[in-house]
Amino acid sequence: MKTLRLDGLLKIVIVLAIASLGASVFVLLDPWHWIGATAERVGISQALSTALALLLGTIAIIVAVTVERTEYRAQEALRSDVVELAATLHSVLTKTAAWYARRGQTGTQPPAPDYEAERHAIGRFLCSPTGFAFLCRAAEKSAEAGRRNAPEVWRGFSLVLADLQMLQGAALARFVYEARDAFFEMVDLIGHLSAHDLRQIRRFLEDFEHAMPFYRQAMAESVLVRAFRNLH
Repeated sequence: MKTLRLDGLLKIVIVLAIASLGASVFVLLDPWHWIGATAERVGISQALSTALALLLGTIAIIVAVTVERTEYRAQEALRSDVVELAATLHSVLTKTAAWYARRGQTGTQPPAPDYEAERHAIGRFLCSPTGFAFLCRAAEKSAEAGRRNAPEVWRGFSLVLADLQMLQGAALARFVYEARDAFFEMVDLIGHLSAHDLRQIRRFLEDFEHAMPFYRQAMAESVLVRAFRNLH
C-alpha cells in the first residue's frame, strides 16, 4: 500500500478548517434570514462545527499513522541519505586531491588524510533502507541495460562504496586516485539522478514484494558475492 502524501492531507485540513469556520459564522449570523430563531442558528452552527471537527480529527489520525509507518520514515530518509552520500563523496574527493597536491608541492609524503567520518557515513548508507533500495535499483537498471545491450554504471555502485568504506588513510587516497574513473562515474550517477530514478528507488521502499526479486537478482549477479559463495 502506497503511503499517502502528507502535503495533500495538510491542504485538505486547511480547506476544511476554513470551510468549518465560514459555515459556522454564516449560519450563526444568517444575513438573509433563511433560518429561524437565534437558538436554532446556534444549534445548527454547533452541529456543523462538531461534524467538521470529527472529520478533521479523522484526518489527523491518518496523518499520525502515516508518519509512524516504517515505509514513510524510509522514504523521508531517502532524501537526507542521498544528500549525505553526495556530501561524503565530495569530502573524500577534496581530501584526496588536497593530499596529492600537498605531496606534489613538498616532494615528501604528508600525513595520511583522516577519512573516518566519511567511512562511517558510507557504512551507514550501505546498511540503510536507502542502500537496499539503491541495490535493487542497480539490479533493475542492469536488467534494462542488458535488454538494450548498453553499458551500465549502476553495477559498480555498491562495490566502489564498499571499497571506500573498508580502506582508510593513504590506502583510501590511492584507491580514489587509481580508480578515479569508477569514482567519478558514481559521483555523476548521483548528480544525474532523475525524478524517474527517485520514484523507482522510492517504490522499492514502498512495495516490499516488488523489491525482493530485484534484491535476489542483485545478489545473484554480484561478481564478488558469487565468487565468495563458490569458494568451496
